[in-house]
Amino acid sequence: GAREKTIQLNSHYPLGLASIHAYLESKGHEVTTLFLNDYPHEDCLNEIRKILHAYDVLGMNVLSHNRTCTFRAIEEFQGKTRIIIGGIHASLMYEQIIEKYKSVVAVIGEGEATLAELLEYGPLADVKGIAYWGWEMVERTPDRELLDLDSLPYPKHEAFWNDRRTMASVMTSRGCPHRCSFCSLDVVSRRRVRFRSVDSVVEEILHLKCTFPNLRGVWFHDD
Repeated sequence: GAREKTIQLNSHYPLGLASIHAYLESKGHEVTTLFLNDYPHEDCLNEIRKILHAYDVLGMNVLSHNRTCTFRAIEEFQGKTRIIIGGIHASLMYEQIIEKYKSVVAVIGEGEATLAELLEYGPLADVKGIAYWGWEMVERTPDRELLDLDSLPYPKHEAFWNDRRTMASVMTSRGCPHRCSFCSLDVVSRRRVRFRSVDSVVEEILHLKCTFPNLRGVWFHDD
């Protein structure tokens, strides 16, 4: 396996990917999530190469600071598998990306329900919340309705856990009502705040404590 990265031991892990992982599993899909924080480009690509043969789709969370590695992955694996991208950079810069990589489909905003629909292999034009290359230009479908957070399963924390980790990550809400010049969140949250129920949050923390006996603390990552 890849050498252990110390930044992973108690670093924040991507709750968006954890939530998508759990949601897709609840719909009957087999999912593997790779945690590649602080990996050099070639190590990231090697980890993908190891498992690519076992899956029909490669999904990648694109942030501005990992875009270069993402583009290298697209260039290597396009034509070998179906590639779907999401995340804040893909949601903002989908036109630029798809014009260069025309086989890629971009998920705009929240990814759980959108990605599950994409995996059904229906017409792209029927899936809300995506962008893709049409006949001669980038096409974008209508926005998807924002999700009821209590309808989602708990994120797949196990995908990012190891025996030495002591901190978990939790979100009790999504969204922010403001539109700060330095922040791109409104492209996802549309300046709306949605809260989970108190019972749901408490039950998730109890679930974490029962599942991971070495848990010592929880980070709240609300927007």
